[in-house]
Amino acid sequence: MRPSKFLVRLEAAIAAIAAVLGITTIFWRDWIEALTGWDPDHHNGSFEWLIVSVLLIIAVTLGLLARKHSAHSRMVIGSAGLAGFTGRVPVPGVARACRA
Repeated sequence: MRPSKFLVRLEAAIAAIAAVLGITTIFWRDWIEALTGWDPDHHNGSFEWLIVSVLLIIAVTLGLLARKHSAHSRMVIGSAGLAGFTGRVPVPGVARACRA
């Protein structure tokens, strides 16, 4: 079963969002406190580094998964176009002429 375009786009979108949030956290460590008012580490910074790690791992993992699914999807579509799935018996002379 080939992955749907929706799945590939969803994986890529989540990867992009995670990457942006991870990079934002590197440069602006207090964005969680500024946005929510929640300060789990009392300005220690350890929670922010945990968030950076998790978000960047998610970004890389989903980015690679989206790339794999996208390549698999293109491969299935490409092989379907080459094989034709017409049910016809190939004629040896015609096949050789097409390869040349």
